[in-house]
This record gives sequence, C-alpha cells and structure tokens, in this order.
Amino acid sequence: MRIPLRHLVPIVTVVLLATVGGSILGDEIILKKGRMRGVVVRRENGQAVINPYNSRNERMTFGLETVPENQIKKVEPDPTPEWRYLESLLETQPPGEEPSIDSHLKMAALAAELGLPDREARHLGEALVLGADFEAAKARYGAAEAERLRKADPRSNQELRADLDALFALEKGSERKAALARVAVDHGFDRSFEYLERVRRSRGEARGRQDDRLLRLRSREEKGVYTLFVPASYDPERSWPLVLGLHGGGPDGKDGKDVVGSGRSAMNFYAQGAARAGYIVVCPDAVQAPWNARPNDSFVMTVLEEVQLSYNIDLNRVYLTGHSMGGFGAWHFGSKYPHLFAVVAPMAGGGFRGLGPFEKTMTPVYLHHGADDPVVGVQGDRQAAEAMRRAEHDFIYTELPDSGHGFPPEIAAEMWRMFHVRRLAVAPKRAEKGKFSIELAALSSFDQPWSKDEETYWGRPGEGLDDDRKSLLERLRLGGAVGREAADRLIAQEEPKSLLSIAGKLVAADKEGLDVRREAARILGATALPEAAKPLLGCLRKPEPDLVPAVAAALEKVGDAKTVKGMNRVFQALSADFDGRLTGKRMRYSDWARSLDAHAALARLVRALGPQDAAGALESSARHLLLEGWEVDRSDRAGLDPDIPLGRCAAAFITALRACESESARECAAAILARHGKLGPVRDLGEDS
Repeated sequence: MRIPLRHLVPIVTVVLLATVGGSILGDEIILKKGRMRGVVVRRENGQAVINPYNSRNERMTFGLETVPENQIKKVEPDPTPEWRYLESLLETQPPGEEPSIDSHLKMAALAAELGLPDREARHLGEALVLGADFEAAKARYGAAEAERLRKADPRSNQELRADLDALFALEKGSERKAALARVAVDHGFDRSFEYLERVRRSRGEARGRQDDRLLRLRSREEKGVYTLFVPASYDPERSWPLVLGLHGGGPDGKDGKDVVGSGRSAMNFYAQGAARAGYIVVCPDAVQAPWNARPNDSFVMTVLEEVQLSYNIDLNRVYLTGHSMGGFGAWHFGSKYPHLFAVVAPMAGGGFRGLGPFEKTMTPVYLHHGADDPVVGVQGDRQAAEAMRRAEHDFIYTELPDSGHGFPPEIAAEMWRMFHVRRLAVAPKRAEKGKFSIELAALSSFDQPWSKDEETYWGRPGEGLDDDRKSLLERLRLGGAVGREAADRLIAQEEPKSLLSIAGKLVAADKEGLDVRREAARILGATALPEAAKPLLGCLRKPEPDLVPAVAAALEKVGDAKTVKGMNRVFQALSADFDGRLTGKRMRYSDWARSLDAHAALARLVRALGPQDAAGALESSARHLLLEGWEVDRSDRAGLDPDIPLGRCAAAFITALRACESESARECAAAILARHGKLGPVRDLGEDS
C-alpha cells in the first residue's frame, strides 16, 4: 500500500493538561430502568451525583442530578471509535514532547483494535520514519514500501534533509523549482512546489507574541490589526492547530464607532496555555462593536485566511472562542461558519440562536458562564446548554457558582483539553453542505490552491513581489503590512527628491486610508528635505487626531523651525475637535486617548523645533486639556485607564512649556506638575532645574 508522504507529517501533538483528569467525553449511564447521558461527578452516601452537561468540575452545582447507586447498572464511556482513539492520544503523549516510536506503536495497535485502518497505517508509517525496525510494520507495507517511506521523509533521510535546506536557501524561484524536481527523483519526495514556497516563506515569519500586527491580505479593503502568538517550537514543515480568540468590550467614542477591547487584551487569556499545548492563537481587533456588526465579518475571515497562508495550519484543527462580547462573537461566527471550526467555545457571553447549524456540521461546543456574572446574565447560556443536552449534542457546559464575569484557569484547562480531542467534521469536498463525518487526518493550509489574492499580496510561486518603483507605489497604496514594507523599500531605494514626489500628494489624499497616509508621512520625514514640510502641514489644515502623531513625527525629522508658526492654528483646531467629543464634562475613553495623544505629539514637535512661535497656543491648550476637570470612563475589566494617555500628554506639555521664555508658560508647567505629578511619565520628569 503506497501512502503519500503528505500523510506522514507528525500526526498530532497532544498535551495533557494535568489540572483536569478523566475522560473529556460524556458517559452512557445505564440504569435498571432507563438511561442517562452525562458524567458521574462523585459518589456519596449511596448516591451518584451526575452532571448531565458533561462537566467534570466538582464545583459546578447547577443542574446536577442524583441517582441511587444501586439503580446504576453500569457506566460506559462514549463508544465512538474516533473519540476513543483521540482520547487515548492524551495518555500516550507526555506533555510537551513529540510522539515517540513507542507511542506510535501503541496507537497503531489501538487503531487496529478500533477498526481504524487508515490511522493504523499512519502510525506504523510514523514509527518506521522515526526509526522503528519491527516486522509488523514491514509486513503491513512490504519491505520495499517501508524503505520508500523512510527515504522520502526528511526526518529519517538526512540526505533529503540537506537537499531541502539547500533548496530553501536558493534565491531564484526557477532554481528552487529545478532543485525540487531533482529531489523528487532522488528521494521520492512528493510535496508540491507551491507547498514548499509557503514553507520557505513561513520560515521567515516571527515566533512568540506579536501585538497589533498589521493585516496584509486584502489590506486595501480590510483595515485593522490582530495579535498573534506562535510557539517558539513552530516548524513550518508540519501543520499546527489554530485558535481564533475574540476579545470582550463594547462600542466606544461619542459616535459609538470605536471599540473597547483589543486582541492584545484577549491574548492574555490564551498565550500561556497555547505555549504549553503547542497552538497558534490569533486575536483580531474588532472593526466595530459588537462582533456581529457587518464590517467584522469579512475582516475576521480575512485575518483567519492570512494566518493560514503565513503559518502551516491544520485546517481540521481550527478552534473558535471568545469572552464576554467575544462570547457573543463566538456564538455569531460559530453559527455562521460551523463548517470551519473543530470546536466553538463561547465564554461568559450570549447570543445562542439555535442548535441547527452545530448539529448539521457535527460541531462540538464548549460553554462556560459564571452563575454570579454581574455583566452578562447566565440564562441564555443555560438555555443553550439545555438544548444541547436534550439533543445529546457533543458539548460541555461548566457553570461555576462564584466565577463572576471571569475566565478562571480551571476553565481554560478544560477548554484546552476539549480542543485536544476534537477534530473538524468535514463535508464532501469541504463544502458547507452535505453529509459530514469526522476527519482524523491533518489537512495542511499550505496544500490549498494558490489564490489571486495570495499572488497580489505575496507574489506568484517562486517569484515574489517586484521592487521597481511603480510596483512599490502600487503596494504602498494597498496599505497594511504590505504598504509598510513598500514604504521601507522606497526609503531604502529612492533619492529624497523622488520620495518627495511620491508621498507629497498621497499624505493629504482624503480618499486614501489612514494607514497609507501615515506611511506617506513617514516617507516625507525620511527625506529630511525642508520642502517636505509644506505637504505635511497641508494635511494638518483639518487635523485628524489619528493622523497627527505620524505627521508630527515626520515634521520633527524634517527639522524646519518655520513650521512651528503653523502650529498655532493646529493646536486651536485640535482643541475644537476635543470639545466636540465632550458631552458636558464627560468624554468616552477612546476619544480621550486619541485626542491627548495627538496633542502630545504636537507638544513634542514644537519642543524639538523651538516652542517660542507657538507658546501661546501651547499654553492655552495645556490649560484647557490638563487643568480643567474632565470625566473619563475607567474600567479595570476592560483595561481602560485614562491616566495613561493623560500622563503621556502632561509630560509632553510640561517639557515643551519649560522650554518657553515666558514666565506664564513656566507657571503653567508648574501647575500641571502639581496636579498630575503622581502619574508615571510626569513623576519621571522631576522638578524643573
């Protein structure tokens, strides 16, 4: 039997989190009269305490049932062969280690016992590749096929490993393609050129935690950032499980278009568990709150696709979770795209609209809510759990009596454990409709066809992206990560006068996205030409707070002191914008942070170039912003601390005012210091010498 090499990548890396014991699956409880589904949590005083929601957490009290022990004939674990197989992986794979030869042989024997011949064959093949020399495997394959498998895998064939490393090092795509043809002949290696090009590209991707990563794919249409975690052990030559985590929060800003919450805050829930378990995690920032707002749909799907193009993801092991507003989002996206996710795990949220989509695609659900949640009531998730219980759906619902609106470590451990033993149920040809069945084999995202969008944002296989001026300018206008890369290359390749002509009109073009205009400002700053001040000042005629910091940083690099004279009206316009965001004396956090950061950037600029010509406007803005009493939202739960932007702004103004010649400006600086001296950035300044 000939097994393609692509099926012999390491099958699964499963880590048992020791904080949770026992089977993850609900049991069949056979009574003398009737039957029950659930788990026996404990036995006491002749009674069996049963959780019908499949949670083994002994602190859960909601919905527990008791049955006299003498009425229970037997308790049987779920008999489904696939689940018994997957659960056994938890017992044969030590935490944090790659599967050993011995564990593969044990799993091969179990797969044979369970009637799973494909899994048996893969484990035997893995054992052979890793160095096993036992007759049962050779008898299963035949000596010639066993030798072919070893020869065609770089883990067992060091000559192939060296040839592949040499192939990846080649600069020209045509040379890599020719090298692959030789490798295929010499070693029987059967990976596609497109697959290897993605592996090569992914070798250069960062590991670890990456906050606020700019979107690359379709960045002209989709604007936003995401936070990513990639284990240090990431190897692009095998596929990895992926978790999509949605943050909590809500709408913000006077117009309600901003968002409280971020991918950064969400990642704090997942990074530690992902590092232990060997998962990649992506947490996008919502474009608009809540998550079911229309702009989020295409953005989230694009982020998911980008990660699957950048990193080798097992498409049968993509999981969806979210907390609070993100819990609502998990219900929303899970119901809309259940065919994409191996488990959907809403936490402390709501929004369940029916079990139909999950039943149709056999999508398991892990659900947690605190009984005493003061933010989102528990009733909606209780109703969801009850619907799943009645339908005997594959689910776990854990409700703790005292977890509030939190996400306790024991819940995280239970969630990760469920992820470990669930795989996507796949329809024919991976279509949304059709008869679904559990797919146990890994399915690499690098095996997917090379799309037109991938060609636009990464280049054709073996060719990459062109670096001529025209191509770079086109990519600059795409924005996002590809626009930033284009700006870097333009700065490195072009003369200052050329950069001025490229970016001068772009920086003030309202039709372009803010990300494009920020990069244009950076390009102008890199010229260090006095002529660059004019277009930069031009885009400040109607200053946009989100753009001001980039323009101010560019003007500082240009270093033309005459630009300070133009700052008077910019300060005035920004102050007017600040007032427009107020409701009485109150301001929403996002408006506050945005406005103060813009003012701070201007203060740093005039300090660097000499503040005398803007001293009056500087002092007026400082007194208005920093010495009047404003009320701003604060939330430890949502990570909203208005003192952080306030401290940055106060420190910038104090430094600029101290550099002014007027006694009034210096008195203003002293007043700000007296009022805000406990804030970190201000405290670090010390007294004016």
